[in-house]
Amino acid sequence: MAADLLGLGIFVFAAIFLMESVDRTNFTVISLAQRYGAKDVWIGASAGFVLSVLVSVGVGALLLAVLGHELLLIRIAAGGLVLAYGIWILVRSLRSPRPTEGPEPVLARPRTHVVLSALGLIFLLEMGDNTQFLIIDFVTTSAGVPPDPAALAVILGAAALGLIAMAALGSHVGAYLQRRVPRILLERISGSALMVIGAATIIVALLA
Repeated sequence: MAADLLGLGIFVFAAIFLMESVDRTNFTVISLAQRYGAKDVWIGASAGFVLSVLVSVGVGALLLAVLGHELLLIRIAAGGLVLAYGIWILVRSLRSPRPTEGPEPVLARPRTHVVLSALGLIFLLEMGDNTQFLIIDFVTTSAGVPPDPAALAVILGAAALGLIAMAALGSHVGAYLQRRVPRILLERISGSALMVIGAATIIVALLA
């Protein structure tokens, strides 16, 4: 059981970390860090990410508690949501390419202002975002029926750590990546990855 939970935690951490690396929220962290500095933006963004993960895990657990007898439909719906979101991102990036933005000068702002601004902005951006859909997907496919508290805790902790780690990376080296990798390319990678994950979720649910 412990080995299964460890494997689940590693998988969730890796998936969330990689997906967030090409997500719009990470671009926002990069932009904020360029304007206000890395440390305070990372603190605020990390808090916003943790709050968003709490909401996501709660939504997933609620779905299982209310509709646990329809587990197959829940898994198919979660996979379909991720798949549809990936298609939307890919189509949007293909139809409306945007140039890469250059670095911005660091601005002097009170520390509390920067932390709270980053917290609020990141939390709002995560609502309905692809990583939120993935976390809900992990809960509905891996926590069991009724939801196992240990599995929920592992998913919550691993997802939060993955987002916090990516926020740290985005804050400190994001400016370097942003100057050299076109944002439109990253969006296309993100959309394609979501389509693959969503389709795989549906296929696994149907074959289980």
